[in-house]
Amino acid sequence: FYIHLPFCKKKCTFCCYYSITNYSTSKISDYLTYLEKEILLYKGRYIKERELTSIYWGGGTPTLLNCDQINRLAKVVKDNFSIAPGAELTFEATPESITSDKLSCFLKNGFNRLSIGVQTFDDKLLKLYKRLHTRKDAIKSFYLSKHSGFSHINIDLMFGTSINTPNSAFN
Repeated sequence: FYIHLPFCKKKCTFCCYYSITNYSTSKISDYLTYLEKEILLYKGRYIKERELTSIYWGGGTPTLLNCDQINRLAKVVKDNFSIAPGAELTFEATPESITSDKLSCFLKNGFNRLSIGVQTFDDKLLKLYKRLHTRKDAIKSFYLSKHSGFSHINIDLMFGTSINTPNSAFN
């Protein structure tokens, strides 16, 4: 099951997903209200009769939600979905948005997998992609996540891109 949280500080050049860069706390709160209503709309029709083995919170940059907002949405999901024991609960993050407090919040809400959108360890490409982190930030966020208690961490990487690639979008 996928939950899309479309808020981003900045739109990356490679991204084709729906995202909102001009947002406020109230816009996020409104979005969560409508997402809750949609979950409740399907309550009993599809959700409770199926046991979910995987829930993925992606975006956008879901880590832009504060802990109260994460708690709020996690409660609605837990109250209205039948979640299998040992289900994979993934939270997508960008390296610059990972903090000890956020990681603690994820773990308290039952998340057991973190997906970090590194994309590349090449600082020049990160700048071209309009990413807000550096190579150093990516490495630091991985180790912070690992030491906070996440044992299942994936790193999103893009391959086959180069500043010097013929026919590149960057030429």
